[in-house]
Amino acid sequence: MEHGLIRHTGHKTAYTQPLYELPYDINHKTVLTDNEDIYFGTHDGKLLHYRYKKEAVGSEKWQLIWERSLNGIINNPPTLHNRELYYSVNIFGGRSQICSVKLQQLPTHNCTSIKYGEVYASPIVIDPDFLPQSNLSWLQKNGITPIDSQVMRGIYVFYRDGKIEVLSQLSKSTTSRQFTLPFHPATPILNTPQLLIGAQNTPSEGKLQFTLIDGDRLVGLPVPVESQGNSIVERAQQMFRFGTQSVASESKAAQVQKLDEAWSADL
Repeated sequence: MEHGLIRHTGHKTAYTQPLYELPYDINHKTVLTDNEDIYFGTHDGKLLHYRYKKEAVGSEKWQLIWERSLNGIINNPPTLHNRELYYSVNIFGGRSQICSVKLQQLPTHNCTSIKYGEVYASPIVIDPDFLPQSNLSWLQKNGITPIDSQVMRGIYVFYRDGKIEVLSQLSKSTTSRQFTLPFHPATPILNTPQLLIGAQNTPSEGKLQFTLIDGDRLVGLPVPVESQGNSIVERAQQMFRFGTQSVASESKAAQVQKLDEAWSADL
């Protein structure tokens, strides 16, 4: 009993159990590890960053780096991209927001405005300049041509109902494009889709694609590429800005495009 709260520490085993002694109601679905760092969310609306110190003794080995109180809760492990942490916050009343924090600097969390729409999955960052090295090695080993340089960059937000919103990496509050699934989801999107590269001898060879579970099947969706049809016009429009968005950005954001289904397999 601490401060009037009952701690449920679970069952102690012979295996290493990081943070076992800490007084948090940890949502174990949200745990993300990165070398000596560990990030996790709690059921009472917090996000924490701890670091393991090998030279410390006993419980002091785990040291709190920062703790962040959220407007709601996170439901999946945050996304770590280029030393920046991205996470979705699901808020009571069917609302949500997307946040990020740069890990090299002071932990200032930047969040979008709160929107109506439930987001349980963590955002996915598409940036070909920082493709995971393991994926690059796989491409090189199999002699596959690198992914299309025109792939649409941004922060992909997957809503519970199947809507997909792409936020700009530079201005995270700016919506670049909106998409929908090519089917009505049999089950809500609760888990973060996985990002992978199309296998050899398939139509999507070497191309980035999302995989997500829809009911009793696994579905592959190609990551969209930038439209090249109006590229000259769009570049001219980008020279004239009104506020923080260009005319081209506004017209793109107003369009909702349906993604293709690359493949599916029964589970």
